[in-house]
Amino acid sequence: MICEAPIDALSYAKLRNDTNDRTRYFATGGQISLFQWGLIDGLMEKYRSLKIAVILAFDNDPGGNSHILQFHERYLGEEIAIDLPPGKGQDWNDVLQSKL
Repeated sequence: MICEAPIDALSYAKLRNDTNDRTRYFATGGQISLFQWGLIDGLMEKYRSLKIAVILAFDNDPGGNSHILQFHERYLGEEIAIDLPPGKGQDWNDVLQSKL
């Protein structure tokens, strides 16, 4: 699962009731750096043959949409799931906070 902020990764795991100890979370910290793209490239290559689900759980805003577009352009033909917060402008921590 790839998101923008570490707090969003934690919130996403809580909201999705993730008890699977095999799930891996990756937070970009906002804009994706060249170094991070290298790490993501390595992960995509490593897990491609294992049919591991890749989920993009970015913010539901223009920045998140831009990240999604970058992934689709960079990894043409790869199966990548999208899971956005339900409300425009929300991130996963906003969603968690609204449920408390």
